[in-house]
Amino acid sequence: MIGPEPVMRLPNVQSRSKRRSSRVERMLVAVAAAAAGVGLTTIAAVWGQSGPPAAPTVPPAPSAPANGSGVNPAVVPTRGGSDFWTKRQAVLTTRLDEAGTKVARGEASPSWVLIGDSITQGWEAAGKDAIKELNRFGEVLNLGIGGDRTQHVLYRIADGSRLAKLSHAGESPTAPTWVVLLIGTNNLNSDSPEQSSEGIITCVRAIRATLPTSRVLIVGILPRAQKSDKLRTLAAETNAALERQLKDGGENSLLSDPMVRFADIGPRFVEADGTISKDVMPDLLHLSGEGYRRFAAAIIEATWERDRQPNGK
Repeated sequence: MIGPEPVMRLPNVQSRSKRRSSRVERMLVAVAAAAAGVGLTTIAAVWGQSGPPAAPTVPPAPSAPANGSGVNPAVVPTRGGSDFWTKRQAVLTTRLDEAGTKVARGEASPSWVLIGDSITQGWEAAGKDAIKELNRFGEVLNLGIGGDRTQHVLYRIADGSRLAKLSHAGESPTAPTWVVLLIGTNNLNSDSPEQSSEGIITCVRAIRATLPTSRVLIVGILPRAQKSDKLRTLAAETNAALERQLKDGGENSLLSDPMVRFADIGPRFVEADGTISKDVMPDLLHLSGEGYRRFAAAIIEATWERDRQPNGK
């Protein structure tokens, strides 16, 4: 996990969080209902009339696999409980508010929104040079928090509808071009591949409903540990379950939505013999500068460069 960083002090973070609680609780109810098989109503309806419209191409959320409670924990929005999480979330809240204010003034939205865990947060550390490759295609807004799981990302998407403010549909419409989602590695120890993959899919649906004119790149969970380790196997099994579930809807699958893409870029980080070099992942999980260079190249290839190919293939 990326460690704590200097944080801008914000007044009354705790009381402001309480004022947001009822809105987030409504989101909790909706997603829990979906997990129980009731079906996810549009997130806009949960947020109220001021929320963003749901994307019409997004099919109903899949039901979660049964566990003791009948609810998949990976799809239930959950606030992070650590002091580090609270401080980092305050930083990201400020970033979103500042970006939303610029959009409201008629300025352009960030071209890239990066959402995820410590690997996404790490673009600000080991990835600070590699991120310049993404900057060639526009401004980057990093929304990564170390240690996050799918349920934490869902909470953050619902929190105050701030993400929706990055889209402006007035005389000069603007919205992020790409939302890059990398999440799920921290679910591997607690959730099954099917549960984790449904958590990822629920995150995608929430993003599509919040930013319906932005495209979403789902990045498969990166390989971790060495090839004999259980976590390597679980990451591969979760990616396989994710790709299968993305297609299960047939004509209504998420991958039939032209605004959604899936990229399993794991092979870029694995040597020919199946090992992971510590020059790429020093702790066999987080990326080095070289790892982020490979990551940046993979993102650009799956988005901008793919768009330049005939039929986007």
